[in-house]
Amino acid sequence: MEQEQLTLYKLMILYLIEKVDFPLSNSQISEFILDKGYTNYFTVQRAFHELEEENMLRVKQIRNMSHYALSDEGSEAIEMFEYQIPNSIKEDIAQFLKEKEEGTLTRKIGYFIVKNLLTNFITKPDFIAYHYKYKDCLPLKICRRFYKIPIYGWTFRDKKAYKENEPYFEGFIFEKFVL
Repeated sequence: MEQEQLTLYKLMILYLIEKVDFPLSNSQISEFILDKGYTNYFTVQRAFHELEEENMLRVKQIRNMSHYALSDEGSEAIEMFEYQIPNSIKEDIAQFLKEKEEGTLTRKIGYFIVKNLLTNFITKPDFIAYHYKYKDCLPLKICRRFYKIPIYGWTFRDKKAYKENEPYFEGFIFEKFVL
């Protein structure tokens, strides 16, 4: 492999990291490069390794995964050599980040809808099982009041929690203890 190609892959990694305001994992960056067919897995890992050795990246371990942010040297390098990245690659990176952002937003909206029980007016469930610690949350109160849906407290692991929450629920789901 030519050193010039490896340099391009290193610049792509730096550019990708520069375009976000949070650390990216090795797998997130590799996904872009590999899915676009720019190079193979081993070359990407070699580029990461060299960037780390050259102190271009700051590495942070999050849940046993390496996440990368630019070091001062990495910021200077991408500022000086960004012009060497073809515009077509920059456009691919912009598209990739846009798709990731839209996917994250869609997941966040979906999670919000489910968490706040906003589909119950459509689904009309027979009951709702909700963690007993969140018995005072507004969506649960709305479902109880307007839809007259029985609420079952769940994940009771001891008698004390059961006794304290008995008045709040119409039914109970236990885990690992007997009354």
